[in-house]
Amino acid sequence: MKLFLLVLIFISDFCFAQDINLKKLLEETRQETNIPALAASIISSHGIQNEVIGTNKINGNHQVQLTDKFHLGSNTKAFTAFIAMKLVEQGKLSLTTSLYDLYPELKEINPKFNDLTLDNLLSHNARIPAFTSGLAFLMLPKFEGNIIEKRYKFVKHILTYKPIKKGTYSNADYAIIAMMIDKVSNKSFEDELIATMQKLGLEFFLGFPNKESIDNPWGHINSFFQNKPLPPDDEYKLEDYIAAAGDLSMNIVDYAQFIQMNLKGLRGQNNYLTTQSYQKLHFGRENYAYGWGNKLLENKKVSYHDGSAATFYCHTVVMPDDDLAIVIMMNSAKSNQIKGLYKLRKKLVQLKKRERKNAKQ
Repeated sequence: MKLFLLVLIFISDFCFAQDINLKKLLEETRQETNIPALAASIISSHGIQNEVIGTNKINGNHQVQLTDKFHLGSNTKAFTAFIAMKLVEQGKLSLTTSLYDLYPELKEINPKFNDLTLDNLLSHNARIPAFTSGLAFLMLPKFEGNIIEKRYKFVKHILTYKPIKKGTYSNADYAIIAMMIDKVSNKSFEDELIATMQKLGLEFFLGFPNKESIDNPWGHINSFFQNKPLPPDDEYKLEDYIAAAGDLSMNIVDYAQFIQMNLKGLRGQNNYLTTQSYQKLHFGRENYAYGWGNKLLENKKVSYHDGSAATFYCHTVVMPDDDLAIVIMMNSAKSNQIKGLYKLRKKLVQLKKRERKNAKQ
């Protein structure tokens, strides 16, 4: 793994009113910031408007399609939390379930880790080391075995570390959650993810999307002041035992469907989960709940998350009081491009609110 920061940070299409020319707005942002490929969704509980533009890589010939996948980075955490919450609803887990309830042999490794409940792990309050940089992974030993065995060895190893400050964002928290899912589902987290996505009718890939198909968007890396596409055979990848924290790839159509489910749930509509579970996922704890950050914006609750492994960038914001969610994904993550993404998000929110205000008049 290369020595650069892994910033694992923090249904059908619906015809919205044509006041918002999403394709034009995406093209403007792409031209201003030199983003190779850009995808976006404007989502309400009643419909979805999706758009994608650009090529799969700089100087590439393949025009990206709505079915092409982008890397979600830490937006993967929302899916891991979603699966965990379903298991809570089924009575296989509870928010008070501790890692040690399921793996009592690990309890004596480090008494300082004394509150590793699902609640604390989901909300980054378990004091587990962050593992948000490539250097942190380079310092680890190589873990052998199948995915369940490797994840167990990783967690056992990190329990020997010193606890960190409560509330520190941690990718390792979600590896532990995946390990708890391994135990209670009697299958690997990855198999549980497959089963869940099949029930939801959503396609996905674990890993950078061009490893599935070279036509999918390629991530881009800043190298010697140039934005270079990362080939599928490049040595840089995320370790498979940490996948639950940030290695999911999806196309904009399927990801938008998942976000719409969350938006509907927050607005009182039960679907795969109950509306109570969606409230817990997004707003169960202040600042960071379960796979979602949250805040008050104009006295309204808003949840959000960003994800990047330094090669892609995905931003999602859910505004339940306004019946609105915005998703923007791109296959690059330079600072000026991220600023352009947020500028675009702000513009889309403003345009959508203005459109609805005009419609009421």
